[in-house]
Amino acid sequence: MTRAVPERSRWRGEDVHVAEVVGELDRLHRELQKVGRAQALARTLNLIVAPASSRAAKAVDAALAGLGAHSPSRTLVLRRHGPERLDAEVVLESELPDAAGRVGVCHDRVTLTTNESRLEHAASLIAPLLLSDLPTVLWIPELDSPIPDGRLLERAQQVLVDSTADDGDALGRLRELTRTARVHDLAWGRLE
Repeated sequence: MTRAVPERSRWRGEDVHVAEVVGELDRLHRELQKVGRAQALARTLNLIVAPASSRAAKAVDAALAGLGAHSPSRTLVLRRHGPERLDAEVVLESELPDAAGRVGVCHDRVTLTTNESRLEHAASLIAPLLLSDLPTVLWIPELDSPIPDGRLLERAQQVLVDSTADDGDALGRLRELTRTARVHDLAWGRLE
């Protein structure tokens, strides 16, 4: 019986350019190939999330913790901080086979941390990091939180929300979102 062996590769940089982040993603993928095990670069989607509060950020981290084992994808997390620079962290979570002839699966998570004025141009910032020919999902963990760049809605084919986590204003925000995007509400999945 062949089991998958979890692997994790990580890179961090401060005051970087997006091109440097793309280069580090490529380098980390090449390093995984060097260990002699095949790695499937198949992906199911691009996931973008921009938690506005520390509470939402913790919930996002918890939800993303095991995503790679279930959904090979690229996740882009946009975080706010004060300095006018771009900091980045890249984490590759791979389930690599322990036997020859098997193929493993990998999930990329890229966290970009920058100030509010740069996040207003988030769609341009993340464009080089999106995988082409894949659906893009924008996850809004708190319905009342602002979307840092309205063009993220244009880039996304689907928007993921959870209306149970919010108060009565959630329905109004859902109605607003459905005018511009296809919205999936996790609350509907919990109905019995």
